[in-house]
Amino acid sequence: MLAADGAGEVDLDEAADTGLLTAPTAWLFGNEAWGLPDELAALADHRVRIPIHGRAESLNLATAAALCLYASARAQRPTSR
Repeated sequence: MLAADGAGEVDLDEAADTGLLTAPTAWLFGNEAWGLPDELAALADHRVRIPIHGRAESLNLATAAALCLYASARAQRPTSR
């Protein structure tokens, strides 16, 4: 179980590169303004942050969820076709 958190200890790119996303994953997403409540964030195995380059301060919930779910789907797709 992973929690999306702007202050997470694991970067989304790092999570993909190290294989953290290759297993079935349940994502926790919180409110755009306040994030996840502490009791829900504590249930996660890791808190994952999305790297933001440039001057943006944050992403809206739909965008953050789309990026995290896409990264998980990509990591779990079969490699042979």
